[in-house]
Amino acid sequence: RTALSITDAVGFDRNRDLPNGRAIPPGRILSREEVVRTAPLLDAPGITGGALWHDGLAVDTERLTLLLLKAAVAGGATVANRVEATGLLREGDRVAGIEARDATDGSRFAIRARVVLAATGGRIGRLLRHDGPADPPMALAMNLITRAIGGEVAFGVRSPRDLASDPIAGPRRFLFFVPWRGCTMIGTFYRPVEASDGPSRVTEAHLDEMLAEVNEALPRLGLSRRDVLRIHHGSLPRKGPFERGRPEALLQHGRVVDHSATDGIEGLLTLVGVKYTTARLLAAQAVDRVFAKLDRTPPRRPRVDPRIDCEEPDPLVEIDGATLENRLRHAIRAEMARTLPDLVLRRTGIGSAGPPDREAVALALRLLAEERDLDDDARFAEIEALRDAYRPLDAGAEWSPGG
Repeated sequence: RTALSITDAVGFDRNRDLPNGRAIPPGRILSREEVVRTAPLLDAPGITGGALWHDGLAVDTERLTLLLLKAAVAGGATVANRVEATGLLREGDRVAGIEARDATDGSRFAIRARVVLAATGGRIGRLLRHDGPADPPMALAMNLITRAIGGEVAFGVRSPRDLASDPIAGPRRFLFFVPWRGCTMIGTFYRPVEASDGPSRVTEAHLDEMLAEVNEALPRLGLSRRDVLRIHHGSLPRKGPFERGRPEALLQHGRVVDHSATDGIEGLLTLVGVKYTTARLLAAQAVDRVFAKLDRTPPRRPRVDPRIDCEEPDPLVEIDGATLENRLRHAIRAEMARTLPDLVLRRTGIGSAGPPDREAVALALRLLAEERDLDDDARFAEIEALRDAYRPLDAGAEWSPGG
């Protein structure tokens, strides 16, 4: 009860300016009967009761990212999709911009700047090459997206893993089961990778390990590969030598690094973020540091508008073919969608919770081919890229480059 009271007190203003129907209620204590009724999978002899509290849930993080970009453009920023920073322009001990490559046509060019802020997380070493600090060690973070299980509330169960088998998250951490878009999200699972390994990929062994861990934690579930619809994954920085504590554990605090102080390189800042909930504050600190280097007063921080997504389409509402076609065309023409995975996974979200059906993929590919004048080989490559996004799951056997 004390913990719930503290949570409610700390978040006393959590409902300020929220639209009707989105208020976050206070927490409360549940009896054993209420726990079992709310989350039947928790019915076990040792359960005597529980606590219920409420939180927000992002149903479409890809659209959220796009909304942040749109807000930046509205504030005067210039954004570019599929432009890769391949190196830093150097003038002695000063960074004077970046070397860039257009990933759509392979052309290379320079972008000059008085200050460069690299928000590449743990990948700054690749830009600095051998003239700067090494990248921090990284972790592959994974969530299973499965058929709907466990009811309408999120709950956590203890993982049986010890420190030796899970050096990143540590012993007996919680595995959370979260209702999400008609499915259940289970995680998070972590495995160590090195920053130099390139983009992290989920392997067959990773999937088997995740399923085994879930079934050890909750044997009555009997989860199998047939239940898994998709695997969300990404990279997170570990502590390494950059933060106190176990070097294998996840970095807990984001940071902004001024390389003039750490490496004698003027004109370069790097930002290492760790989570969405602290990202805005960290971004504001980074922008303030940039303006300080430019000897300018930073802009007034805009007020956070909790209604930023009110005009966004609801991803939980099923749409008809005509509406989907309009959304797909809009994504290609106005939201920089260049590939089939862009359309299916990062703009419309029709494949975020599992492989979309043949008709939806055919429609997306037809529109993309019309807008970009794709030949047969390019259409086949787009289908393969979409299948690859679901691996190691077997998905898309029915998808065809011909529609």
